[in-house]
Amino acid sequence: MIRIFDIMHTAMNKKSKLKHKILSSIIIFLIASVGAVVAIGYLNKPTETTPTNNEQPAIVTQPTTEVPAEPMVPNTTGIPILMYHFFYDSSQGQTGADSNFTDVVEFEKQVKYLADNGYYTPTWSELADYIDGTKVLPEKSVILTFDDGASSFFSLAYPVLVKYQIHATSFIVTSWTTNPDSLGVNRNLISFQSHSNDMHQGGCEGGHGGLFQCIDHQLGLDDLNASKQVTGSSDAFCYPFGDYNDSEKQLLREAGFKVAVTTEYGKAQIGMDKLQLPRIRMNGGTSLEGFIESIN
Repeated sequence: MIRIFDIMHTAMNKKSKLKHKILSSIIIFLIASVGAVVAIGYLNKPTETTPTNNEQPAIVTQPTTEVPAEPMVPNTTGIPILMYHFFYDSSQGQTGADSNFTDVVEFEKQVKYLADNGYYTPTWSELADYIDGTKVLPEKSVILTFDDGASSFFSLAYPVLVKYQIHATSFIVTSWTTNPDSLGVNRNLISFQSHSNDMHQGGCEGGHGGLFQCIDHQLGLDDLNASKQVTGSSDAFCYPFGDYNDSEKQLLREAGFKVAVTTEYGKAQIGMDKLQLPRIRMNGGTSLEGFIESIN
């Protein structure tokens, strides 16, 4: 009987030890598994390093859907400088007195074409650099100029320029318009430049008889400086009546003007004399097709 008990006790001890051994193995396996998971997670974690003076942490950005801008096509055929004078409104039954008058209805079609087709309107400084060959301008570039500071420009043409946000230059005779700020225009949109202070009058022989052709040197210089005081700029000058000669150009150099425009036909080209630039006269009755042809 005692022997049977001993055998049973021994068997039970062996069974208990076996269970304990199995349980221990399971616990060890679970610990090892958890450790492996932690280790893998740690190894996969992005490494954070302190950037050196020449390095910056990588920045992850979202992909963009913006379409890249088209490369600029450089202008090699010249910049058209358009010349306007006076305006009338045919929609109100008005008519123009001569070819210097442009119907504002047709003018709006022209300006809309420029805006719709992405034309660039360079500044006079940019034009000067283009002529010198130191600046590239887009193929679609154009400059709009308006002579004499006529009231019809401000009442009819200016609102069209504002509507389409097209920059332009008003060449004013500063003795006629002593305070451009009183005209109520956006000076970021309209550049006032000199058409002389008081030399838009006769007095000399040759050309159209403009006074600037034979004025005393010092009087001419004083006139140019007076006009600069009113416009606040010496970027561009418009010859009165389109008359110009070497003495006039010398006066402009001394007064510090960058460019000057005539009434001769053509485009501003690289290498031209910057004080003798041609323009394209926009005559009344010019169709949109004729306008497009003149600027291309």
